[in-house]
Amino acid sequence: MIGRTFPFVVAFAAVLAACGSDDAAPVDTLPNSVANATVAPSTAPPITAVAVTDPPVGDSGFDPAEAQAQLDAAAARWDAQGLTSYTIVTQQLCFCPEQEWSDTVVDGEVTEHVALTGDAFFDPGPATMLSLFAAVQMVIDEGYATLDLEFDPETGALVRYFVDIDRRMADEESGVEVLSLEPTG
Repeated sequence: MIGRTFPFVVAFAAVLAACGSDDAAPVDTLPNSVANATVAPSTAPPITAVAVTDPPVGDSGFDPAEAQAQLDAAAARWDAQGLTSYTIVTQQLCFCPEQEWSDTVVDGEVTEHVALTGDAFFDPGPATMLSLFAAVQMVIDEGYATLDLEFDPETGALVRYFVDIDRRMADEESGVEVLSLEPTG
């Protein structure tokens, strides 16, 4: 890597050295220089600074208190099942190639984490239902511009979450969709 970039670094240094030459004419002796210019007063209105604040929390109409209540209810339904061994297949939702992952969970611990798509360039790490609940909790705690949540009404399992942290930013939206959840053992 260093061998390929070295010639470019040397060339860039030579250009910079030439820019600082002592033979350069003083600015005020150049024709059309800034030193000889006159500027007419502006008729444009003054620029007003606008404070940039954190994104509004829950301005999508999905109130954070409601999101918290839904998460708490879903987690209680999930806990009531006592399901600790299962295989979960998730898909990352982002502006990236489709990525699917399969995780085998035994007694609440991931024992196998496998990419199901060949172009899975980003590994989100092992997923359990509890880790997905924790990810949603983090979004609620830290704030968001929009949050879409869907839980299974019977089991409480997360079906899907999608979050836009800040509407002013492009492509930072992300989420997870649970494609399948199969009890094992």
